[in-house]
Amino acid sequence: MAIDQAAHDDSAGQEASLGHFIAMLKAVIESEVTAGCDVGAVIGYSFGATAAIMLFSSHPELLQCAAKKPALMGLNPPFQPTTLMQGFCIQNGLPMLLVSGVRKAFVPSPEDVLKKRMTEAAWLRGLPILIVQDGKDVVARPRETGELARMFEKGGAEVRFERTKGLGRFKVVGNEDVLGMVGKFVGAGQ
Repeated sequence: MAIDQAAHDDSAGQEASLGHFIAMLKAVIESEVTAGCDVGAVIGYSFGATAAIMLFSSHPELLQCAAKKPALMGLNPPFQPTTLMQGFCIQNGLPMLLVSGVRKAFVPSPEDVLKKRMTEAAWLRGLPILIVQDGKDVVARPRETGELARMFEKGGAEVRFERTKGLGRFKVVGNEDVLGMVGKFVGAGQ
């Protein structure tokens, strides 16, 4: 099943927020579990990967609904809030001063709060996670994604971090090699 989040990119709808994306994803997973389906994997691309990560960190009980923990996969996941804002500024021609202003306005920063929350979280223990990051992505910075993978490992997740080259922001989703990585990760039981 694929979810096209409302009001994001070319999708219909009027509300596009991380909170809305998390609520929608939670509702879909709960519906699948109620219907007796086994949710073996949750794959998120870009902001969808961020929503999936935040969903499981906020509602770890969803990980207990299946016979085994579902795999979590993030393709080009921009995790840090100000990185998301930076990508929005780049795509919409807005001044980058907005990003630095947000970073200076919050102490501790949103990034610091999330980092602490991620490494102290019991929900990560034993969770299989595949992260695929392209070196040419302008929104999800490869260095920050590597840091995210290390945070997951520190929290006890079973992380596989794959780097691609030359796919950029959008081609990672339909790339045969990436799809093969995802299929192998799920099919091999992680």
